[in-house]
Amino acid sequence: MKCRRLLKYGHAVVEQPPQAVGMLADLVRLRPTVPALLAPQEVPDEALVGTPCAVPTAAAGVRALGPELPDTVTVIGAGAVGCSTIGMLADAGVKVGVIEPQAQRRVAAEDWGAAPVDAIAPDAGGIIDASGSATAVQAAITAAPIGTRVVSCWGLVHHL
Repeated sequence: MKCRRLLKYGHAVVEQPPQAVGMLADLVRLRPTVPALLAPQEVPDEALVGTPCAVPTAAAGVRALGPELPDTVTVIGAGAVGCSTIGMLADAGVKVGVIEPQAQRRVAAEDWGAAPVDAIAPDAGGIIDASGSATAVQAAITAAPIGTRVVSCWGLVHHL
């Protein structure tokens, strides 16, 4: 069942109550029951900017691969969600390939632990689309080896 009173911080329009829930504000109003984690002052803003959106989205995508992560995963897209996904997978010891058309993002993906690839590996045990492109998801489903789990961080999970 979908939550009836869900408030996604960072996704609400500022003109609507409860206001001040955006993540680019100097101050953010939290509901009384929302837990907060205070980051140390020495942690730069750049290191935390993805935590309210890209990081949980990536974590949901990685979790959707199943309880046992495959040895090899191809990630499509190396924006904030893609690089967060790559970092989580690489940290777990997964061999990660990334398909990303933009050179600067490919370099970022390498820094996070992925090897740039031109196509989905024939031994890919999982594919995560972090590009948000319906065309990329369809291409991933078409190219996926039999038995591969294809996950879209934008709401689609497809088992082959």
